[in-house]
Amino acid sequence: MVDVRTTRIPDRPTADLVSNRTRFQLRLLLAILAIMLVIVSVRIAQGGLELWQTAVALLIGTVVGIALGRINRVSWDQSTGSVVSQMDLHGAAMLVVYIGFALSRNRIVGTWVDDAHTVSAIGLALSAGTIAGRILFLLRGIRSAFRVAGLLPGR
Repeated sequence: MVDVRTTRIPDRPTADLVSNRTRFQLRLLLAILAIMLVIVSVRIAQGGLELWQTAVALLIGTVVGIALGRINRVSWDQSTGSVVSQMDLHGAAMLVVYIGFALSRNRIVGTWVDDAHTVSAIGLALSAGTIAGRILFLLRGIRSAFRVAGLLPGR
């Protein structure tokens, strides 16, 4: 049972409790994800990609994205009274690993699939899944920061 008496109600809209940079990052990731999903959906509709291949690629990409969510550290900044995300040294190292993965994903997928169009579509689905995982991790970090600030009830 949640004790609503211990949960502080923010005196400003919740969107204002997240830094402009973090909101921009989240909106950009959502826009890129939407575009990628439209392109992948078109490839499925054209018959160039099987639904199961897309689902597996999205699932693998999401797992990779959640693992790479550590790139940005999301926390509550007491001085500004908002959620901020920053990249630390560990996050920068993971970003380098991700760039290596992104550059070689078509070669990795090409090991199992021969058709070049299918390889690029699966690579796009992997990237879309990775972005979806990053979004999920970022939203989880924002909720966690709100809990630390006392704006959401803790678990």
